[in-house]
Amino acid sequence: MMFYDSHFDKGTTQFIFIGSGSDIRSIGNDEDGPTWVDRDPGDVGVPNQPPIATFEPDPYAPIVGETVTFDASGSSDVDGEVVSYDWTFGDGSSATGEVVDHTFDEIGTHDVALEVEDDDGGTATWEMGIYVAESEEDTRFPPEPVMSIEPEATPTGELVTFDASGSYGIEGDIVEYRWQIGDVERTGEVVDESFGGAGIKEVKLTVVDEHGTYQSTTGEVVVYAETDEDRSVIGAPLEPGDGILPGSLTSLWLVIVGGVVTVVGLLWVDNRTETDIPTWVIALPAGAVIFMLVEAVSPGAITLPIMNALDVVGPLLILGGLAVVYLLFRGWRDARAADRIDSLQGR
Repeated sequence: MMFYDSHFDKGTTQFIFIGSGSDIRSIGNDEDGPTWVDRDPGDVGVPNQPPIATFEPDPYAPIVGETVTFDASGSSDVDGEVVSYDWTFGDGSSATGEVVDHTFDEIGTHDVALEVEDDDGGTATWEMGIYVAESEEDTRFPPEPVMSIEPEATPTGELVTFDASGSYGIEGDIVEYRWQIGDVERTGEVVDESFGGAGIKEVKLTVVDEHGTYQSTTGEVVVYAETDEDRSVIGAPLEPGDGILPGSLTSLWLVIVGGVVTVVGLLWVDNRTETDIPTWVIALPAGAVIFMLVEAVSPGAITLPIMNALDVVGPLLILGGLAVVYLLFRGWRDARAADRIDSLQGR
């Protein structure tokens, strides 16, 4: 279940919704309301999202004959789980498993690579250049990559600046900056790139020092397509059950409690007075209670199918609410009048 707090006006583009769990994002809106990017597509026909591969060696700067533990437990998959881990160590050997041990027998930089696969067949790789020294006095730690992206959300066609100037070498100067920006490969400390298609673009920075050791880091850019002035669309709309729940826990309980009290009050007026309450009037608050309960159990099951019709449904609900208030007042007035008549007749 996800709750969100947002502010948006139709015809503007100044909002981003970021949710937990399924990590749902919205950029921009059109005349029918907001459009969304769903990072957890579930079973709604959206293509599988690839996993994210990463690992940490211990120690980072080993010596010949020392056992190094490679831990890939930080790898993940947004719409499933990682099911396999395949390692190569740059010396002709390989291994499988989330956590593996390996010993290097030769001095020099070794290209350690991890490939992970998720439960839908998607794959991802992660590499690190590890220098194996002859003794502890000769150990060399890989450089530290630091990436900044400006802006992090942009329309298609606009330049985005990718800056690696915050990166630093530990055992030597950085001599190369390698960028993987979507499907484009670039080099340089600072590079600019634009995107022709909407979506969430993965970015990978690898920094290499003068000794050949290297390390990578990743980021992402949210790109949306502007269709005309003050309109933008990105990705496919969400489907029922994707994680939208209107309001918060407070409004949920207010609607449920208020709806139950209103239904009980209308039934009392209908049974104890001469006022005839139409069935549809009682059905309004009862329906609101059912609506909120269903949304709490299966977020979005009702909300999203009626989202595009909200401009019509909203005013009708307001008019219905005013009708309920009027009928309650009328019933209360008639009940007082009936009590007064009964009192006069009893004298």
